[in-house]
Amino acid sequence: GQYDFGSSVIWDHQLVSWLRFGATGGYTVQFADSIERRLPTSSTDSLSADKELVNRDSGDQMTAGASLTYGSLTRGFSLGAGYNFQFMNKTSFSGTKYSADRYRLLEAQNPLQSLHSATVMAGFGTIDWFKEKKFVYPFQAFLAYSHPIAGKNVITSDIYTAEIVLFF
Repeated sequence: GQYDFGSSVIWDHQLVSWLRFGATGGYTVQFADSIERRLPTSSTDSLSADKELVNRDSGDQMTAGASLTYGSLTRGFSLGAGYNFQFMNKTSFSGTKYSADRYRLLEAQNPLQSLHSATVMAGFGTIDWFKEKKFVYPFQAFLAYSHPIAGKNVITSDIYTAEIVLFF
């Protein structure tokens, strides 16, 4: 029952034959909705029996990033490094059944969030080799490592990802 609308821009530019620069930016509006929540009774007791269908206005989200990539997956390999920034406004709640202080306690559990992170990646691909009949199957494989540099109200764990792209 919650709807969002987002838009992003991606710009990719070949600086020289072996180096590519990329930039991204995006904004997502999270529209208000209603959701059943337990309303905290105090800042130290967030689990109460008091439930209400409250109005929730989730915070809008913004992202921005930049990257440099060396090599080309179509030629076999690539190495890249990038920076990303993510931000989300705090969520606000309102209702009519309890005092305004209790809705503010619920908001304190959903504060604004921000994250600065750095990512490095390596990729391997066989697309051109396949086109030249030098490899039996076209695919791409990626490994990436992302490290949070700074953040507020977010999990700051390192993230490792692997991806294989198969073409049919």
